[in-house]
Amino acid sequence: MTAVAVSANLQVLASGGADNTIRVWNQATAKESDIVLAHGGPVSALGINAAGTQLLSASEDGGVKLWRCR
Repeated sequence: MTAVAVSANLQVLASGGADNTIRVWNQATAKESDIVLAHGGPVSALGINAAGTQLLSASEDGGVKLWRCR
């Protein structure tokens, strides 16, 4: 795991990995709700908006992406 972010309402947690993926977790169920092969390099930073509906990711490949959380 290379990056972690939690929404302000504590309902969504996201983790980024050296395997270039982002995993989104539902805090209420403690289950993975989504996994995305997000970047061409390790995920270096994550941020989630207060409502837990959008995720921003950055990678060592130089890319920055905005995602919609499910």
